[in-house]
Amino acid sequence: MIAIGCDHGGYELKQEIMKHLEERGLEYKDYGTYSSTSVDYPVFAKKVALAVAGGDADKGILICGTGIGISITANKVKGIRCALCHDVFSAKATREHNNANILAMGGRVVGPGLATMIVDTFLDTPFSNDERHIRRINMIEEPLKKEGVSKIGIIGAMQVEVDDLVKKMENASSEKIAGVTYHTGKLCGVDVVIARSGIGKVNAAIAATVMAQHFKVTAIINTGIAGSLSNELNIGDIVLSTDCLEHDMDATGFGYKRGVIPQMAESDFKASEKLIEAAKKAASEVLSSINVKAGRVVSGDQFISDDAKKKELKELFDPMCTEMEGAAIAHAAAVNGVEFLIVRAISDKADGSANMDYEKFEKLAVENSVKLMTAMLSKLAD
Repeated sequence: MIAIGCDHGGYELKQEIMKHLEERGLEYKDYGTYSSTSVDYPVFAKKVALAVAGGDADKGILICGTGIGISITANKVKGIRCALCHDVFSAKATREHNNANILAMGGRVVGPGLATMIVDTFLDTPFSNDERHIRRINMIEEPLKKEGVSKIGIIGAMQVEVDDLVKKMENASSEKIAGVTYHTGKLCGVDVVIARSGIGKVNAAIAATVMAQHFKVTAIINTGIAGSLSNELNIGDIVLSTDCLEHDMDATGFGYKRGVIPQMAESDFKASEKLIEAAKKAASEVLSSINVKAGRVVSGDQFISDDAKKKELKELFDPMCTEMEGAAIAHAAAVNGVEFLIVRAISDKADGSANMDYEKFEKLAVENSVKLMTAMLSKLAD
């Protein structure tokens, strides 16, 4: 079945094309417009494009004054390859090479005689199925598949966690840069880059920058472990960063507040709300028994275990937890124009009132992290 549509500039030619289709005994459906009264071409382009993309029609024909606007609109619909043709050669080539599924023409550009020849050529010419053309069509479609999905960088803290995620990847390959192995491929239908950065802010910032600059990720998720600075949190709970600060940045001798980075517009790096929401939804489905909180994460090249230091950080920054990498990744993501989210499993109680065997905790943290990451990626792919 052929879906056909036009605006007022293509109405008269559409009437001629439909008459020709009837003479050929070809089934079609007219999606409008139904007169020469002025209308907006995007309305009818979308109707025909959605009919073809949804399988209600095998091919489509769109006509406006020049064919340009109506073809641009149709090509916004995922899965549509609309070709503007004003000669027979182009109509033949776009079917053989591009497997075009919608033909666009200009009612003020071609007359009915040539237009019917173009239509016949377009409808009667099969796709070549040559490997090179299939490859090129896949390359055309690739950006459309990613339209609502970022290329995600995942920086893990634990090697076993990275290994578990890599095992689940499709078409995985690896590349070593500056001592860190980066694994690329697909995970849950999303293009990902996965790596273990190493400990500390410098290692973390290097990994995040490599992901942004070399692998061109548009978002970075960093998973790991943190110490609690909030009495709301229990061992095994998960914190999603709302923002991140470097608590060991101290330029107070120059008149700056603690945590403020001199000569930078911002020092409090805000996490992506889109990633936070995706993580919350994923956690509610796969980690329903785990307490998930959103709040500030502070980072420094220090292992914080002293009660006085914990108190100081709480008074200065009001954070949920502290660790050694997250804010550096946030900083690198921000200067590279990349969205980020820091995800932390809590390893202790803020008041030291509870403990868990570390090996037991690490195993639980890895299991939960892998569950959350795969569920979250599935959300982002929807």
